[in-house]
Amino acid sequence: MKLKVCFVIGILFLAMNAGIAAADIPPLKYKDPDYQGQPAIYENKVVWHDYRNGSMDIYMYDLATGIENPICTAAGYQGSPGIDTNYIVWEDHRNGNYDIYMYDISTESETPICTDLADQEKPAIDGNHIVWQDNRNGQWDIYMYDLVTGKETQICTAPGDQEETEIDGNYIVWQDKRNSYRIIYIYGISTGVEKQLTNMTDSRNPAIHGNYVVWQTFNHEDVEWNIYIYDISTGKEEQLITDTASKLNPAIYGNYVVWEGVKNGDTAIFMYDLITKVSTSISEVSGQHGYPAIHDNYITWKNEYNDVYMYDISTDTKITISKEPRVSTFSTISIFVIFCLAAILYLRKRSRE
Repeated sequence: MKLKVCFVIGILFLAMNAGIAAADIPPLKYKDPDYQGQPAIYENKVVWHDYRNGSMDIYMYDLATGIENPICTAAGYQGSPGIDTNYIVWEDHRNGNYDIYMYDISTESETPICTDLADQEKPAIDGNHIVWQDNRNGQWDIYMYDLVTGKETQICTAPGDQEETEIDGNYIVWQDKRNSYRIIYIYGISTGVEKQLTNMTDSRNPAIHGNYVVWQTFNHEDVEWNIYIYDISTGKEEQLITDTASKLNPAIYGNYVVWEGVKNGDTAIFMYDLITKVSTSISEVSGQHGYPAIHDNYITWKNEYNDVYMYDISTDTKITISKEPRVSTFSTISIFVIFCLAAILYLRKRSRE
């Protein structure tokens, strides 16, 4: 009887530890239910969404001080953060739908930017402008908010979905499905003029910095996703890398383009130098590494365990920004087996006494 009790206790112990792994996939509406994920970076500050409290929150790490702080732990979901200068933006579900909120690091104050009854998601910020994709018209459109004037502006409400918007300086870019397949558009804030950049079969996930726009494209002629770059000043477009690995989620800053490369089921973070034309592996080439972001000399990303990492280009060093404590399957099984063996030996000894 005692042996059965010990066995049941052991099973419960194993189940509780297995629950740690099961909790890695919380029941969220959002497409990327991670513990720590989707990092963004500006100068010395890294932000990400974090599930350590049982719901998705926003956290920040200061590279200069080594201090981590919670930015928003309100009820409900907070995710997809962006950061620029003193401002952090994110999508927020505390009101029952997705809204856009902002946090001022210097004043430690939070402000709702858009709380329309429809969903607003995936914000990006640069300077005084915040952009996001907005579903108030029954499809995804692009909207912008000016922090100086307090004015909200419709940027694109064309037929079909406009999504994955990014902003840098005077330009906004996004992927657009007005013609049934995804193409890349760019919009000049000062001129109010939009321009179609691609005519390819499927182009997604644009990023922009300075004069350059990058995105991933899949052609009929291609067998994998490739990275293309467009020079705004010259109007020239070219493919960056011509190897056979698939390339996803590009980001750009200065002369560096980063992406996640997919090969043989693994994903790794790669960097391309526009001046030297050299491609470099930043993360391990095995495992799952994704969602790269870059600013100045810093590259951030997440791995398959939902840990956030950062690489310093200037010093060729990598550090862990945020790591979720976990119990490995091997450790859990080992503890369970040892527990059962100890229980059996103990009960045998008692039965002989």
